This record gives sequence, C-alpha cells and structure tokens, in this order.
Amino acid sequence: MKPARIVLNEPIAEDLYLLEIELVEPIDKEPKPFQFASLWIPRVKEIPLSISYAELERSRFRFIYKLRGRGTRALSETLSGSFLGVKIPLGRGIDLRELRGKKLLVVCGGVGIAPLPYLVRVCSENGYEVHVVCGFRTRQGVPPIDLVFPISPHSVHIATEDCSVGYCGDALTLAKKVSKSENFDDLIFVGPSSMLKKACEEFRDVDPMISLETLVRCGLGLCGSCYIRGSTKLLCVDGPVFRCSEVSEYLAGLPD
Repeated sequence: MKPARIVLNEPIAEDLYLLEIELVEPIDKEPKPFQFASLWIPRVKEIPLSISYAELERSRFRFIYKLRGRGTRALSETLSGSFLGVKIPLGRGIDLRELRGKKLLVVCGGVGIAPLPYLVRVCSENGYEVHVVCGFRTRQGVPPIDLVFPISPHSVHIATEDCSVGYCGDALTLAKKVSKSENFDDLIFVGPSSMLKKACEEFRDVDPMISLETLVRCGLGLCGSCYIRGSTKLLCVDGPVFRCSEVSEYLAGLPD
C-alpha cells in the first residue's frame, strides 16, 4: 500500500464526488482502462474505486464515487491535504486488442460513469472512436460532462428517468435507439447489476462486455471474497470486465 495525498475532493452532482490524489511515490505501471484502486481511509475501512483518470507523469489519479455507506461517506468528509493508503492498479482491466473493432458504444448508469473518462483517453490515443450513453434518475444526478471527461468522447447522449435532461427514459432504452441509428463494433455496459443483467438479455446477439461489481476485500486474489458464482473467476484478478457469456450463470442468479 502506498501513501497518497488528497488534492481535490468535491461534490459534482447529487451524492456524486470527484476525488483526485497524488501518490507520494510514483508508480511505473500505466493502468489499463477499467482497472481500479483500493483506498484505505485511516481508522475507517478500505474501499475499491474505479480509476477515472490517470496522469502517471504527475503521479495523479482521479476517482468518481457515489455516497453509499460508511466508507464513502467518510471519504467525502476527508479534506484536501489529508493522506490515504492506496493499492493501485488492481484488476485486469481490458486490453484494447480484446475489442472487436475501433468504434465503441459505452453505456453507463449513474456512478457507472466513473471508469469512462480514462477509457476515452486511452481509446482516443489509440485511434478508437467512443460514443457514450449515460443514464441518471434526475437532473440533480447529472455531473458536468466537461468536468468528468478531460478528453471528450466522440459523442455523449444523456438520459434521465424523470425526463428533466436529454432523452426521457433510461440508459438501456436510449442505447437501443442509438445502436439502431449507427453500427458499432463493440458495446460495453457499466452500471448497477440489474442494468447489466438486462443489457445481457437485450443485447445477447452481440455478447457485449459488462463491468461487474462485487464485494472486494484484499484486491489481490487471496481472500476469495470477490468470487463470481458459477465461474472460475475472481473479480479483482480476472475482471472487472467480462463478456456476458463468461458470467451468464452469475447473472442468472441476480434479481431482476
């Protein structure tokens, strides 16, 4: 675990925060999209967060997180200048060569937006075209898109369930509409489990990628807490991104 100083920690939407940290000691391993970190909040707990952005030359990393429980609430109350413990990077993430082509549709629900800014940057640097669909419940939950994405996606489509911003409906419904208007080489879904299960059902003919979320403790593949039922996978070592077909038994056991 490495020490890190908080540079920025502020709300950007309802229950959504942007955290930026600076490692005291640099790392020489460039993260892959969808890798994550485990942040230790002194005297509280350790929590996993997706890497939202990385500037390796400055030893700075960004995270977007949602207030969910004791850990994230304690993190939101931790002031700039304070220190945390960090294990980074964790998980396998994705290698762009695993994608089926260079035109991607990435669909997120709520805090599922967290890993997208770094994905967009890495894809842009390698000649990929990323189109983003994001769904939120209300206007208050929508973060400033230009703040979230230091490098802009090719296009961004917003949906709100209360019809206050953008498309009136949820992210999946809008994604179906967008995917019918253009041809995409690959699809990635990031969001709550119920959304991922539905995405795998409705887009089963293309077997999209999904970013799963399970209980993560050690982050090193030792404790087994993030075992994905019905598979041989551990999220912290093999994930968090899988094709729907790889985790179909796990998804079948989730509530609708």
